[in-house]
Amino acid sequence: MTPLPIVCAAAAAAGLLAGVLTRRWLAGLPRGAPVPPPWCEAALAAGGALAGGAVRVGWLDPRWAALLVVLCWLAVAGSATDLLRRRLPDALTLPALGLVLLALVPAGGAAVLRGLGGAVLFGGAYLLVHLLFPAALGGGDVKLAGPVGAAVAGAG
Repeated sequence: MTPLPIVCAAAAAAGLLAGVLTRRWLAGLPRGAPVPPPWCEAALAAGGALAGGAVRVGWLDPRWAALLVVLCWLAVAGSATDLLRRRLPDALTLPALGLVLLALVPAGGAAVLRGLGGAVLFGGAYLLVHLLFPAALGGGDVKLAGPVGAAVAGAG
């Protein structure tokens, strides 16, 4: 069995690489959302180390690790662009639902189906609020509600 420090270091290295790629990707978007280093790198390295360590010591069932990693990435990329640019780009929010549903696959078909239901319910509720009170929620918030609903319901 691989020692905990090695698992955490390897997962942190993967997170660091994901952070570099995410920062470069955000800066290269059509409307650009540059994030200064090392925010994405540090946050994703820490998230990777925590997820890897949690699986290694038995606190996290390995079937849920992919979902945790995807949510960590989405939280870092979404927070960085929202805080720095006051928007959530379509390039981030539109594929997020597919990524979350794909991350639910290791947990089984029932988790994916719950995720789909959660996406429809949560996304629909946000859409309704947006349509009734447009100033209350932006379009990015509405698009992000589906993946968040899928993650919560899929894991529930």
